[in-house]
Amino acid sequence: MSLQSPLAHPLACGILPHQRFSITFEGPGLVAGLQLLQDLGIWTEWTEADRQNPGAARTLGELLSWAHTTCEPNLLCRFLRHIAALYVIHETGVGTWQPTPTSLALGAQETHAGEVIKAGYGVMTSLTQYKMIWTDVYDTQPLVAGADLTKPLFVDVSGAQGLDAQRVLDLHPDLPTDILIVHDLPEVVTTHGKEKLDSRIRKMAHDFFQPQPITARMFAEVKKVMTPGYSKLLIYEAVLPTQGATHLMTTLDLALMSCTSGLERTGEAWRALLKEGGFKVTSISRHPMAVEGVIEAEIE
Repeated sequence: MSLQSPLAHPLACGILPHQRFSITFEGPGLVAGLQLLQDLGIWTEWTEADRQNPGAARTLGELLSWAHTTCEPNLLCRFLRHIAALYVIHETGVGTWQPTPTSLALGAQETHAGEVIKAGYGVMTSLTQYKMIWTDVYDTQPLVAGADLTKPLFVDVSGAQGLDAQRVLDLHPDLPTDILIVHDLPEVVTTHGKEKLDSRIRKMAHDFFQPQPITARMFAEVKKVMTPGYSKLLIYEAVLPTQGATHLMTTLDLALMSCTSGLERTGEAWRALLKEGGFKVTSISRHPMAVEGVIEAEIE
């Protein structure tokens, strides 16, 4: 059974207590999307159209044509992706969706009963435990094998507790001292709580919005200190597929939109963004069990 099949999701067979976190985290974006389509009148129009042509998939253009007021296409598409990821509608292709009994009920004039979703806790801790570590997604061996180990090998910008640098050292325990570096604000790199950073990893207090204290403009203009054909820029971030985005990806996308006016990017969007900065993407490493991918880029 596909992981994207409605029957593979807890909503299809009842919600267990430990699954309520998922509903709490994903729910706000889902409710916002359901309300948006309700306010636009799309649910009602879709239900009426389905009575004439049951089960027909509809394009983004068709759904926009049913809206009772103007709606920005990209905004509607993002909410439709999220609604489909949570099984209220079915994504049948790129930019096409099919109704389900649930979505048709939302458009039925005789029913509009809501559902209260209880709040959860420990969101960020659960996310950290849920996602796969980046060194399981990206093969670091080629980088280490071809590196000049007399110079810094890995600089984790805004590295917080240094977990990502530690993961490199765990895989390559014979690396020399001080070539793995963690950069963050002074109050961050001097405090590591219960998890002590390995002494071979160098901690460097630095605000990357300010000039770099050792190499001028190192992170304000990171490209200028990179060696063409040798230095790699690694970004561990969500990479949205053009079809079949998971519910966690779509939830994060809507959270970024509501909190920062940001978004999660597709592979092509990452390529376009990095090209603007003078970089070319050389690879995007993904894993079927990972929410995020590792984007590798070089100077163009």
